[in-house]
Amino acid sequence: MSRKRLFIPEIKEQNYEIIHPEQIHYLKNVLRVKKGEEIIVLDGKGWEYKTEVKELSSSKIKVALKKEIFHPPLDYRITLYQSLLKNPKMDFLIQKISELNVDKFVPVITERSIKYDLNEKKIKNKVAHWEKIARFSASQSRRARLMKIESPVLIRKKMNECGNIDKTIVFLEEEQKNLKEVLVNLRDTKNISLFIGPEGGFSKEEIKLLKNQGIISASLGNQVLRSETAAIVVASIIQYEWGIL
Repeated sequence: MSRKRLFIPEIKEQNYEIIHPEQIHYLKNVLRVKKGEEIIVLDGKGWEYKTEVKELSSSKIKVALKKEIFHPPLDYRITLYQSLLKNPKMDFLIQKISELNVDKFVPVITERSIKYDLNEKKIKNKVAHWEKIARFSASQSRRARLMKIESPVLIRKKMNECGNIDKTIVFLEEEQKNLKEVLVNLRDTKNISLFIGPEGGFSKEEIKLLKNQGIISASLGNQVLRSETAAIVVASIIQYEWGIL
């Protein structure tokens, strides 16, 4: 199986020309593809295309489609509602949870999270930057589907929108019940949402609102983890309990 993989959402034609400068650079200078070599092209929505490189130039790479494979959605899903973090922590987190097959990433604005400029253009550019990180991470980790990334939103809005509240977990330092105890009661659940707070934790008002929504609270033990570390640890533990890792 080729280890050279690239996400191109618009690929469809039998003979496709890759003309985006960033994609050409990645294939030629990072993956160092050669004429006649096989590369895997994915559309990010489950379709995998085995292709052969037919032409290489500084302005385009022409590939011929040889085989199509459809990967159905996974039976399990993790949605991460993560309090906004400073860079490079946010970039690092997105890279790692993409590797861990988190299905959807929702950055939330909390009372104690860092302050982002919510200018529409800047937010759009920030989300595009995060999507780029997730895309390259997915290429390296052999994901067939890209992680969905939403624009930052106030946590109060997501509390109200969050469905399946019996399958949503928030992590609080003062909670006595640990994650293992919580997961025992969610053994047959394959769709879990997680709320991870900022470095200073959720405010008292936010904790009250979360609990009023019936969201399950859990502890990560006596040690205090950084916000980005907690998200990676929890996603890993849940997948271990599911038998995936």
